[in-house]
Amino acid sequence: MRESTYLASISYDQPTKTMTVVFADGAKIAYHNVSARTFNAVANAKSPGEKFSELVKEDYRFTILKQAA
Repeated sequence: MRESTYLASISYDQPTKTMTVVFADGAKIAYHNVSARTFNAVANAKSPGEKFSELVKEDYRFTILKQAA
């Protein structure tokens, strides 16, 4: 993933189709039923934060794993 001021890191679990996002503020959220194609689009985007907001943020069910610091 390219450097982002919004996202600290992203990871993907293929068997569960779970995309885990760690935000710059320390929050950690798991997004469910995300396709590998969508994950790769975010991971390889020129602006991962913008692509995440466009493709994932409002469109997938999620679980908050850690609140922002």
